[in-house]
Amino acid sequence: MRWLLVVLTVAVLCTTIWAAWPPSQGDSIGSPGGADENRYDGHAHAVVKNVDLRTKTVSVVVEVALHGTWQSVLAQLGDKEAVARVSSPGQRAMVPAEVPLETRMSIPMEIPLSGESVDYPHDRYGTAIRLWITVPDGITMPTLPAHARSNRELRLRYTFIELDKNLRDWTLYQQDAAENTLPQNRLEEAWTNLVHFVIKRTPQTLAFVYGVLILPLLLVLGYLVARHRAGRSWSDTRTSPLELAAALLAVVTLRQVLIPADVAGFTLLDKLLGIEVAAITTLTILSHVLPKSADKTGSG
Repeated sequence: MRWLLVVLTVAVLCTTIWAAWPPSQGDSIGSPGGADENRYDGHAHAVVKNVDLRTKTVSVVVEVALHGTWQSVLAQLGDKEAVARVSSPGQRAMVPAEVPLETRMSIPMEIPLSGESVDYPHDRYGTAIRLWITVPDGITMPTLPAHARSNRELRLRYTFIELDKNLRDWTLYQQDAAENTLPQNRLEEAWTNLVHFVIKRTPQTLAFVYGVLILPLLLVLGYLVARHRAGRSWSDTRTSPLELAAALLAVVTLRQVLIPADVAGFTLLDKLLGIEVAAITTLTILSHVLPKSADKTGSG
């Protein structure tokens, strides 16, 4: 039991240290197909820049690139600037009302999240990016051989969605788990002009949270094992459980002092404090559970 506790404690410490350092890049998901020039005016990819759980919104930048057929169309305008209307129907998204119509456009959006944080750390939030770009009158839109136009909206294919590198504690996945079983026409439309996705905590974030959560239990087990080995109450030379608990609480309280209240999510300081608590707990358990040299001499 003693050595099992030692191995488990060291394993939790190593897991906490490993989980504190996520991958260097944010997660991403890609569409099942490309943006065929016969069916689409161009392609788009979305970058999630920030997740605000207090306002239940995410900040997204959609990068749009039109196909080569649009270069000649826009070149005919000369110095005249064409302005396209931007809308995001069906949701309270904040988007610019108009953008210059160019072969490459960058459109910031703020879109709502659906989901609750009561299941933390297993909370997850769904959202959808809906983007309609309407070409102004007077511009002849290129024909799409494989698609009949019914309006003046650009037909865009999302190629992928990615999280910014500062959101490495989150992961992406497709909202419709059965999407790959959809008919081909619906599978293509699922990534045309709108895309649904879900964000949730990464496995490393879960490992960090549960690694820190299990530390008090390991500490109690360590004291029970040490007390059983000693066969008596703690001597005055040992650290009492109350003293150690107070020390651990003091470390946790540092979070409220060092990190401003308006800073949300896991910070680097949160992870350092978690590793510090894990290290203190591990050293304390090892010092009370492992046999000392004096004990070995006395038993010999």
